[in-house]
Amino acid sequence: KMKPSFKGIDMFKRLPKDLTEGTYSGAILSIGCLFVMITLVMIEFGSFFDDKVSTVLTIEQVDPFEKLYINMDIDFPACP
Repeated sequence: KMKPSFKGIDMFKRLPKDLTEGTYSGAILSIGCLFVMITLVMIEFGSFFDDKVSTVLTIEQVDPFEKLYINMDIDFPACP
């Protein structure tokens, strides 16, 4: 059970079935949200399973005559 002080924060209150009523605008909003959620999930899965590897290295130099030291650690797995 929740404490009475936390019940005022509850954003998803339960209503009896006889007090709820479906509306046309609510149905359109629900279908739109479902479409957006499915689209975002499909885009995320597409990005996750994409095997393209891209590396971008950007260096900002304030003084063009200043020496810039770069240490790179490169691993080559399973090289014969």
